[in-house]
Amino acid sequence: MDDTGKRRQLDNIYVSGKTTTLDDFFAYTQAGGSVAQAGSNLLYGMNQSKTTGAAPVNNDTQGFVFFTRPMLNLTKANLIRKREMHYLLTTRETSVQRYVRCTLDPSLATFASPVVKSPLVDNKMAFIPLFSNTILKLSGWPDVVAPTYKSKQGLRKEQWALIDGTAEVNESFDMDATFKNTADEPLPMMIDAWVNYATYVFDGQLRPHYGMEVRNEIDYTTRIYRFVMDKDERYIKKVACTVASFPINSQTGKFFDYDRTQQYMSQSKEINVRFTSMGAVYNDDIILKWFNLAAGYANSALREIVVGNFVSPAKNHYEKIPRELLAKFKFAGYPLVNTLTYELEWWIDPMSSTYKHVMNEFNPTTPVPVDAAAVKKTIDKLNTKI
Repeated sequence: MDDTGKRRQLDNIYVSGKTTTLDDFFAYTQAGGSVAQAGSNLLYGMNQSKTTGAAPVNNDTQGFVFFTRPMLNLTKANLIRKREMHYLLTTRETSVQRYVRCTLDPSLATFASPVVKSPLVDNKMAFIPLFSNTILKLSGWPDVVAPTYKSKQGLRKEQWALIDGTAEVNESFDMDATFKNTADEPLPMMIDAWVNYATYVFDGQLRPHYGMEVRNEIDYTTRIYRFVMDKDERYIKKVACTVASFPINSQTGKFFDYDRTQQYMSQSKEINVRFTSMGAVYNDDIILKWFNLAAGYANSALREIVVGNFVSPAKNHYEKIPRELLAKFKFAGYPLVNTLTYELEWWIDPMSSTYKHVMNEFNPTTPVPVDAAAVKKTIDKLNTKI
């Protein structure tokens, strides 16, 4: 059969009855081509019609941003050395000051004597939930750029070039983060304490923990993890992290700006924080290992899950939260990245009150105890108001 005959056969394939599926119809009669093979066709061959193919556009979701907790020395013996830090010495456990202090110094709940705790801080969490829950924007990740060398031009301006160095991001750079400022303003207080502590350590007015000094480590750094997720926010599509970062500004001044034409202070709705970072790593599997190591450092049960190939050992009893129940367990659970599937998993302790409360909805035979007297008191108050 000559070329004309072949083209005539392709033109008439739908009419002749050889088209057996709807996708055949699109493949042989429509300019866009096959829908089922749109992705592979895009990679394999040239589109002679130059029409837009049926390959779907990328639909990644924003995903998550995680900040690891630093290890500031906020013990009483250290804080009393600097008057401006005395506000963190409050004994009220539910105060914002105590929350800030316990978040920035995880050692207080385990090694301090006496221990310093806050019911608002989960010391088994390696990351700062406040930052992840309130972040609105994060920008400043540097692109990967290969350095080049260009020779001097010849008599006819001829010139050659080659790659002349590494494309690794090892330099220092700044990143800008915008957070939502909530009631009682825990985030501005945390940033203010963080930045001031670093400056006081620099000039010797405060001291790091002894172990940090011995190892010559900087104690006020955090690591920023960035996960870009698929459309279901289940699997990680792209991953990045800084090697080390620390905040360098506290927006204290703007809170004192005055505008008589405004009843409420609009400038306090958002907080802009600049982080100086040292190095960045992109789309490297080692980032997932680092993330899990950080999570396991704060919670040994998570470390056992990672060692067991993301299966909870019998002595552990931690359970992976099913995808269909994640909304029920909001603000509960610990993140782990399954390095075998790239799934961002959430694990929870079955002994926690959140787990018992949620699972009671699916197992009515074990009801949650109800304080009848408290319920009656609440009803009486409502009736009185009515």
